[in-house]
Amino acid sequence: MGKKEDRSGWVAVEPEFAETGASVMPAVKAKSSAFLIFQREMTSVVRDEMLVRGMDVSVGNLTRAVSERFKSLDPVKRALYDDRAREDASRFARESHMRNIAVMGRQERMRQERNEIIQVSHGGRTSRSAHR
Repeated sequence: MGKKEDRSGWVAVEPEFAETGASVMPAVKAKSSAFLIFQREMTSVVRDEMLVRGMDVSVGNLTRAVSERFKSLDPVKRALYDDRAREDASRFARESHMRNIAVMGRQERMRQERNEIIQVSHGGRTSRSAHR
């Protein structure tokens, strides 16, 4: 066998291509259901009420109490939370669509940059796209 090639100076991936989509594009906040919106608003209220009554405020008991309160909402108040959840779903769809457009644009720019890289071949200069 021959002598091994020295690869100590090699770079596995160029830094501009090593970026992940998540690090370049901000994540879109997940959509919230009517219950999640209610839970965010009411958890501290329900916890305080449970403490005043001397009840156990474990996570399970607190979640159960919030859930029971949500299920017992009158239809008018429930409709308000449902409307807010629909608005949030629309926001999520809109932001996701805009992010997808941005990601596709970035991918296309990177594809074009890769195709423009000049390679030295047999003393002459040719582009990758010329080899296709």
